[in-house]
Amino acid sequence: MSQQEFLNAFRVPNGWLSLAIGHVASAKYVSEVPADLPSERDVFFGVAARKTKGNEKADVLGTMALWVDADDLQKPLCTLPPSAIVMSGHGYHLYWFLTEPLTDVPTIEFLNQLLVKDVPTADPACWNANRVLRVPFTLNTKDVPVAVTLQKWDPAIRYTPDDVRVLERLSKPTRHKIRTGDSRGYRSRSERDWAIVTDLVACGASDQLIQLIFTYQPCGEKVRAADSPAHYLEHTVEKARSSKAVAAKQAEAGVSPIEEMPDGYYVGGRKGKRRVSTFVLQPKLLLDGSAFKAEDALVVDVNAEGYSWPDVTFTRSAFTSVSQMDRQAPVAAWQWLGSDNDVRQLLPHLMTRLQEGGLPRVVASPAVGLHFRKGVPYFIGTDGVLSDSQFWPGFTGPMAWLPSQREHPETNLAPSVTDADLEALGQKIPLINEPSVVWIMLGWYAAAVLKPWCEEHSLRFPILSVVGTKGSGKTTLIQRVFAPLFGQLNPKSYDAGTTRFVVLAILGSSNAVPVAFSEFRYESAERFLRYVLLAYDTGHDPRGRGDQTTVDYPLMAPFSIDGEDLIADPAARERIVVAHLHPATVAEGTTAYDTFREVRGQLPAGFGGYFIQQALKRIGNGELDELLEAARDAVFKEFPSRLPDRVRNNHIVILLGAWLWADVVGIPRPDPAFLQRSVATVYSISAGRSR
Repeated sequence: MSQQEFLNAFRVPNGWLSLAIGHVASAKYVSEVPADLPSERDVFFGVAARKTKGNEKADVLGTMALWVDADDLQKPLCTLPPSAIVMSGHGYHLYWFLTEPLTDVPTIEFLNQLLVKDVPTADPACWNANRVLRVPFTLNTKDVPVAVTLQKWDPAIRYTPDDVRVLERLSKPTRHKIRTGDSRGYRSRSERDWAIVTDLVACGASDQLIQLIFTYQPCGEKVRAADSPAHYLEHTVEKARSSKAVAAKQAEAGVSPIEEMPDGYYVGGRKGKRRVSTFVLQPKLLLDGSAFKAEDALVVDVNAEGYSWPDVTFTRSAFTSVSQMDRQAPVAAWQWLGSDNDVRQLLPHLMTRLQEGGLPRVVASPAVGLHFRKGVPYFIGTDGVLSDSQFWPGFTGPMAWLPSQREHPETNLAPSVTDADLEALGQKIPLINEPSVVWIMLGWYAAAVLKPWCEEHSLRFPILSVVGTKGSGKTTLIQRVFAPLFGQLNPKSYDAGTTRFVVLAILGSSNAVPVAFSEFRYESAERFLRYVLLAYDTGHDPRGRGDQTTVDYPLMAPFSIDGEDLIADPAARERIVVAHLHPATVAEGTTAYDTFREVRGQLPAGFGGYFIQQALKRIGNGELDELLEAARDAVFKEFPSRLPDRVRNNHIVILLGAWLWADVVGIPRPDPAFLQRSVATVYSISAGRSR
């Protein structure tokens, strides 16, 4: 840490930073933090940014933090874990960072006063918005010179104004238990935790605030020691939100339950009713994501301004804050007018309505693709669910897709195909390019719908590398032939150089619907190869967080990479299959060119769903196991020389998919010789090593 890093955390856009060196009265106002602040002198700063160059309240623009000045050498106790603690030399300065700038001066001072009242050793007069405090890594020369030190720094701990307002209603006994972990008077720590959680919920605390408290405060030692702390705490909070004890405490605190009226929701309080929304939600179905460790969602009809929008989904996080609700309510007629505390009351109201209707629920997954329920295979798409004999549109099936508000492939799985369609596909698709291209890509796309099944049968799923110079038809084949042929709606290609978070979101959105990355280049290879290796080997990408916990991102989706450059890394090459494209093959006047023009835009929209159903039938009756054994024997026969297990298994998967597609459309199975070029690209049989 440095003085510059510390001060930059308090910056407010378009605001002046008030800095004083030597004496408070010598304040200067700067737009950028100086790089040469002294360390051997008194240095003060205005916690709140200034809109004009002055130190009066009228000069305050806003703040990114609230604060308390505790003039006592005893380390202060507080209910809300602070984001930063500075030892000023003769006391402590505590800071609570905010999620966004707060620009209302009376609110800043009111919230500071709540924090001052909460900290027993706080200076009761240091809540004013124009307050200046000492900068760490400097010297306090008052009386005996002493260093000003930074004792805690965790800017990831952030609060909303509503979080701090909880202190206004929280009882003193609960604050004491949070600060100290005191469990006297309770038979167990679980009873103490329940008492704390119910009081926090009754006072309007958000799930995020409760999690912060139990993550950092002494009361959370039992939660932190649990096998699954997040699950333990989430279960306790859910139980508290539906308990009668919380309802009684809310009534006592003057927090009135939400009321539904034709024109929106209303909340009553001591000062009368106020409208908090312009819309009403009619809950129809709970999408239960617990089986997939995903947050639940509600399927609702939205009524506003005399209109109705059916089957809209809101994830559980939509009911945690106004910003989250706004993110998931994009229609102009859907406006939330209340506070964070108000929106948190909406979910219990909707769950009560849903329970009155028998609590209809369905198991839901945020990942489209192949899933098994009680041993029965189902294929979940964004438009419905397939079994081996039926298609359920929307959320009407035994399983459902759980919208995640992230980038994902869209599907069109309603099966509809004629014998003439199958005959035409069997005749034409194999002619749109060379056999070593068409059957590699057909086999990969066909096998992709079986990816979880393949992995259960000890077959890692390869990455498809489509290589060719400009004009060879790489993107055209993927976006206009193979992706729509297998049931994708509006298929996209993502830039291989896109950000890490986009890649993680895309690769976690599916387990059997392919996604495509294009424009692969050597300069982006090093970063992207990480996903090739991790997706193939583990299917997960664990990432660390600032609080020393980890987030495990699933890398489930089958994905292709296309570009002019072939992957050069030897380890990555053993994890790919390759389709080589050449412009001459698809030049005007060739068979491939004419066939592509014939099939372009004429692919039967219902073939993808039909093909998936046929695959599910073969899973159920055991035919797919037999086909896998036949494909394995054929690959061993075609390549009798020793191949690395990865290379051999990758091409067994491709042959399995190619033969399955041929069987479904009713044409002879292709000879395994089409695999020769792909194998030779990734492994030199004569040299006995990866190329």
